[in-house]
Amino acid sequence: MSDIVKVLLLILLLSLVLVFAPLLTIWSLNTLFALTIAYSVKTWFAIVWLTSVTFGGVQAAVKAKN
Repeated sequence: MSDIVKVLLLILLLSLVLVFAPLLTIWSLNTLFALTIAYSVKTWFAIVWLTSVTFGGVQAAVKAKN
């Protein structure tokens, strides 16, 4: 494989993870706690925001230690 194809596949994979990770989070919360959260763009953005606020500080703290 050429380097361009590898880079494009990596970008595609990262894009898919970024899109589907919040949906998997909603699914797991619905499954574990029977919350019946609807799948919508609004809830997707809410999970993205919650994840960035919750784990954004953790990533900054880890980078500061290195």
